[in-house]
Amino acid sequence: MKLEEIEFTEVEAVPVEAEVVEDAPANELVVSRAVPGSVVEANFGAVKAYVDAQLAEYGVEPIHEEGQYAQAKRDRTALRKMISGIDAERKKVKEAYTAPLAEFEQRVKDILEPAKLLENRMKDAIGAYEEDWRDARRKVLRDAYADYAPAIALPLEGQDAPLVPFDRIEDASWLKRDLSEGKAVEAMRAKVDGIAEGEALIASLSLPKETEAKAEYFRTLDAQAAISHAQELQAAEDRAHALERQRKEQEAAQAQEPVPQPAQAAPEPAREPQQMRIRVESLYVFYDMTDEQKKDLVAACRRMGIHGRPLETRRVEVPDER
Repeated sequence: MKLEEIEFTEVEAVPVEAEVVEDAPANELVVSRAVPGSVVEANFGAVKAYVDAQLAEYGVEPIHEEGQYAQAKRDRTALRKMISGIDAERKKVKEAYTAPLAEFEQRVKDILEPAKLLENRMKDAIGAYEEDWRDARRKVLRDAYADYAPAIALPLEGQDAPLVPFDRIEDASWLKRDLSEGKAVEAMRAKVDGIAEGEALIASLSLPKETEAKAEYFRTLDAQAAISHAQELQAAEDRAHALERQRKEQEAAQAQEPVPQPAQAAPEPAREPQQMRIRVESLYVFYDMTDEQKKDLVAACRRMGIHGRPLETRRVEVPDER
């Protein structure tokens, strides 16, 4: 089978164009020429057999020389030609189906574009009215809240903000259009009554930290969490007081105990003075003295433990200065 003999063959003529019937009723779209889900038939079996036979003649091997390189280039060119020849017919059939569909879709979009623009404008107008309606309902509820529970809905003297602003109790269900204004007010009052019940529960427990518990309650609107918070504060304070008492008791006990005196060290026994003897190899001292002074000097040296002998004695006559 040659490549030029391969083609897709339509068994039947399939109408794929779609157009609007101009004489149809104006309030509905009637398509007169279209075959949804139509099947394209062709000689698929013959083409597959041909492709399989061609692929059996080719292979991919490592290229080591110029001759192999040239043959690989020729084989690839032939294979690409076969692929493009068959794929061209596929693209032709696809265009025959998709082009009329794209044209049909665009014509319908063009017809509906003004209607969609008008519908969006209507949507915006309805949304703006609904927002104004919710604001009005919210104002009614806010005023009713202030009248029903002024102690928490309005700032007290010296305060800049109320204990529980309306925004913190607001429920989205109160702003639904299928809920009447009266029912919405009743639902709001029921919620306020629940807040009052939580406050009464905290007051009934006579908590040591009741002020802190109420402050936490109005911050969270959770009675159990507020009670737990106050109990934790009290427990921490009790621990601190216990530690302080223990410290003071220890200080008092230490103050009553006699202060231990340092042990007196036993006096060391008196040491007998030790004579220190210094041996001098050679010491020459020359004095001018009388015989009596010489005797006194020798006696003094012996008392100090200095021993020796005179080397030389010279007698010098001293003139009388009288």
